[in-house]
Amino acid sequence: REGHSNVPRSHIEDSTKLGEWLSKQRERKRKGILAKSLEKRSEDAGVVWDVQSEKWENSYRLLLKFHQREGHSNVPRSHIEDSTKLGEWLSKQRERKRKGILAKSLEKRSEDAGVVWDVQSEKWENSYRLLLKFHQREGHSNV
Repeated sequence: REGHSNVPRSHIEDSTKLGEWLSKQRERKRKGILAKSLEKRSEDAGVVWDVQSEKWENSYRLLLKFHQREGHSNVPRSHIEDSTKLGEWLSKQRERKRKGILAKSLEKRSEDAGVVWDVQSEKWENSYRLLLKFHQREGHSNV
């Protein structure tokens, strides 16, 4: 019915707190106490062990799709891509970078995808380049 095994923590299925049970399985795997056979069966059922990482990867794939279509990665904050609030996600990545809590590997991948961290500075630089071009062509900067 759902097409995935990413069960919300609060989900109850047939009177069973399935979301809580899955959270406990993830915790057991993190601690290294989940039997390999149960881990394999869970993976066969589509369980994602690191939900946050999976969400990041999904948003990153959407960023690449946006970049390929638009030719840049400056996603407007209100932009939604395939039912994902991609613009909000990118804003959060920028905030995490500013705070110094974005992993360097994710920072590099984002830069490789064309992410500009300081959008205002980038806009200023672009406008300044246009001003220089105008000045060179017209001999003045009185725009």
